[in-house]
Amino acid sequence: MEVELGDVRLVNISKCPACLTPVEKSAQFCSVPIGIKNNVEVRRCIACQSIYKLQIPDPEELKNQYLSITYYSFYLQPKMSAGMQSRLQRVSRVCRPRKILDVGCGNGDMVRAYLNAGWEAYGVDPYLRDLPFCHNILAGLLYKRDLAIESLPVTNFDTVTLWYVLEHVVDPHALIMGIARHMISGGRIFMLVPWSQSLACRIYRGRWSEIMLAEHLVTYSQPGLIQLLSNTGFSSPKFRYAGRPFPLGKVDHSVQSQGLHNVIGNPTLEQYIDDSRPNILEAMITKLAETKGFSEYIRIIINVFRVGDYIEVYAIKQ
Repeated sequence: MEVELGDVRLVNISKCPACLTPVEKSAQFCSVPIGIKNNVEVRRCIACQSIYKLQIPDPEELKNQYLSITYYSFYLQPKMSAGMQSRLQRVSRVCRPRKILDVGCGNGDMVRAYLNAGWEAYGVDPYLRDLPFCHNILAGLLYKRDLAIESLPVTNFDTVTLWYVLEHVVDPHALIMGIARHMISGGRIFMLVPWSQSLACRIYRGRWSEIMLAEHLVTYSQPGLIQLLSNTGFSSPKFRYAGRPFPLGKVDHSVQSQGLHNVIGNPTLEQYIDDSRPNILEAMITKLAETKGFSEYIRIIINVFRVGDYIEVYAIKQ
């Protein structure tokens, strides 16, 4: 059911996106502002401990956000970042992809990285744009499709990746089942999502940027991911802990640059503006994380001590 609240059209959620438990079996976690006037309740699923917004922007609102010229996932990367290199290495350690698909590919940077690694690679994104810099190496390899309801002309992928994607998806079960139809038996799926059991989530709650971003609809727990994968035909999940090390992860500058609506005009958001300015600690860690040789060391520490605000999982298609 669609409801009109101030300046943003919102749609009610009736069940946990991760495990499909009815919303009646959830507990209030916090509330977050969306747009200029609205505060939306955030619930924690009692069954799986995932966290989700009780009301989310309707599909047209989300589409307008993703198609805006400033949306971050369509920025052109001048070179492969340390994070991209790390993701490429992690996939390589688990399997040797012959045919790989990047779901939510944005500007195609990861597809380009896969191609440079010698893999047959493709990308899909329901909000794909006509990007002028894609005409060479990526020509014909990126598809504007929603795999929850549409198919690709290519199939039989042995590897599929979803980097920073699933938290944006209204119906993750439909998407993962759509992906599974394009995969071979024994294929691997990799997903990286905000972690609802992280220190940042538990301590900052509604001041955690991964919850505050209006287009982030659900924050996953480990049990929630296990249930989601089991329901959609995947088994043997293996987990890794990633993201920004605590105490980073409080409301940051991305809320202003990436959020669905500008903070100016919302009194609840305006009080966070000082928090959102990058501080010295964040700048130092970000710089170190991009330093060759040191970035992998930071990632090992985050994984071992589970102090990051993201969780990564890979699983095998049955």
